[in-house]
Amino acid sequence: MADINLQDVNEWNEAWCVPTAFAAITGETPASISSLLSDVAADLGAFVEPMVSAGYNRAIWEAAIKRLGATYTLRGDCSGADLSEAPTIPEYLATANPENVQLVFCVRAIDGARHLFAMQGQTFVDTFTEGKVTATAGAEIPSDYHEFRVACIYTIEPISGVPRSM
Repeated sequence: MADINLQDVNEWNEAWCVPTAFAAITGETPASISSLLSDVAADLGAFVEPMVSAGYNRAIWEAAIKRLGATYTLRGDCSGADLSEAPTIPEYLATANPENVQLVFCVRAIDGARHLFAMQGQTFVDTFTEGKVTATAGAEIPSDYHEFRVACIYTIEPISGVPRSM
């Protein structure tokens, strides 16, 4: 896989957060990413219909990252056990400046909701940006995202000579 850089999502149409984030780091469409995630789920013994993002779990994401010819470094506690000191999405966007692409996994304590977005440098892609690369400075974060806290971060890097296996 060549370099991985954040990019606008092709054919974004109210896609869920997981396909949106993966599409933003691969150049694929949310539909093709959803199909890949569904295939990976099946390989792991699960069934998730394409475009039904709520069924995707981190084991599926991790296997999909490898199929995309990439590897990841994981930082943080993805279980979300105690996120009281973790930054909120707006706080993270205001302070982070990662050189490599990141998939940022967040949890909202009040209801256990989960959310994923992609970030690189001082830009990010999310569902509320409608799949567009957006500058972190001055970005308007919808109020329903303010309670999400960063649980863990996947830093994504290509594996030289390893092709995608969509």
